[in-house]
Amino acid sequence: MAFTENLGAFFSTADFAVPLTWGLVTAEVILDAPDQEIIEGRVLTRGYAITYPADELVGLTGGQAVTVDGIAYKVREVEALDDGKIMRATLRKN
Repeated sequence: MAFTENLGAFFSTADFAVPLTWGLVTAEVILDAPDQEIIEGRVLTRGYAITYPADELVGLTGGQAVTVDGIAYKVREVEALDDGKIMRATLRKN
C-alpha cells in the first residue's frame, strides 16, 4: 500500500495558515516574519516568507505581487523544499 500525504492539515486557516491572494488564485499559506540581525547586529530586519503546497500556487515566481493576510508583498524568489511538495517564497513588503 502506497503512502499518500495529506498536507491540508498543515495549511488550514483554523490552525496556522493565513489566506493569500495572487491574481484570481486564493490559497492558505504559512507566513513567517522572523527578525534577523544584519550589519554585525546593528540593524534588525524582518525577512518575510510563505510556505505552501507546491500544487496550490503553480507558476508563482519572483517579481509577482501577492496579498497575504490582507497585506501586499512582492515575491523575491521561490524554492522547493525537500521533495518539492512544499514550496517557500521569500517576500518583500510593498
